[in-house]
Amino acid sequence: GKSPLVLYFPGNSLNRHERIEDLREVSSCGFDVLIFDYRGFGDSTGSPTETSLSSDALLIWNYACDTLAYDESRIVVFGESIGGAVALSLWSETNPSSPHPAALILNSTFASMPQTVAWHYPLFPFQFLLLDRWPSIERIGRVQAPIIIFHGTDDQTVPVEHGRLLAQASSHARFVQVSGA
Repeated sequence: GKSPLVLYFPGNSLNRHERIEDLREVSSCGFDVLIFDYRGFGDSTGSPTETSLSSDALLIWNYACDTLAYDESRIVVFGESIGGAVALSLWSETNPSSPHPAALILNSTFASMPQTVAWHYPLFPFQFLLLDRWPSIERIGRVQAPIIIFHGTDDQTVPVEHGRLLAQASSHARFVQVSGA
């Protein structure tokens, strides 16, 4: 039979070509990998908004299930940083048929964009001006699959506390703190 699939939602710092070593590592563990560039990244056109990236997430999920014919129970969803928020958009209140993957793995994902901005800029209310909220903390509770959340203690972009908050918002989540990362 087919290998299980990792549906890889990357962070925004590198395009898919620059992640080749990570992808080889996942592949060497016996998984097929499906990765894509967000709108406006790599060789993908368009502009990345919460609405457009959320619709892309659903498109890529449906592509994996329908076109590539992976059973959803053989798909592991992996999201890194903003990719975790994009992955969690599959469980937004506007998606009537939430997916049921084998597992969800999050790495360095924020609880919500306003909380991240508030942490970086505590004295200015930027969080109230944000158009894209990425309310991951509200969405994670809708995920029925097992969830594992990794977060480094020295993350300078997204504080480790966000990983803890996400884990606490789900009865299916396990939090793994990575010291010094």
